[in-house]
Amino acid sequence: MYFCLLLGGISMYQVKRNFSLSDTINSVKLIIGDHGYAQVDTNWCGSEVYTPFNKLYLMESGEGFLALDGETITMKPGIAYLIPARTSYSYHCDDAMSKLYFHFNLLRPDQYDVFQGINKIMQIPIPDNFLQSMQEHYYSESLCDSMIVKEHLYYILNKFANQYSLAQEKLPVYSEHVADTINYI
Repeated sequence: MYFCLLLGGISMYQVKRNFSLSDTINSVKLIIGDHGYAQVDTNWCGSEVYTPFNKLYLMESGEGFLALDGETITMKPGIAYLIPARTSYSYHCDDAMSKLYFHFNLLRPDQYDVFQGINKIMQIPIPDNFLQSMQEHYYSESLCDSMIVKEHLYYILNKFANQYSLAQEKLPVYSEHVADTINYI
């Protein structure tokens, strides 16, 4: 309960706070590596690819194929695909396709990736006008447009996290010294 001294009397008001919110928001890190708008053909292929970062593909046109554990997924326009880090998969394109892509890590406060341990290619529909908005802001060099791209990335990554109930996990928050020690190890 807070008290405020006003001319002529005292006013009381209540403030409810979520003290862990700022710790969590400030300690979750989205680290973007490679990214771009790719128009690919039959030369886009790889076998048993294994990377330390997640891959996000926002499909615009054409078809591509992702294979994991004997299952082949056809990449189609209007769908977002997330390949978690440390997932061994293969990919190819039989004709042509275009996509906006991001290689990233989304680190929790304990420095583990949010998508770590999910050995599955995830997919969700892209909301209407989402890809168009991403492309419009992606090519700008303004701070505001970069913030909109970041907002869009958090939005779509949140959709993936919710699809796999990852968003329900309570994230550990470590002191700076403990986090530094964990990172050192």
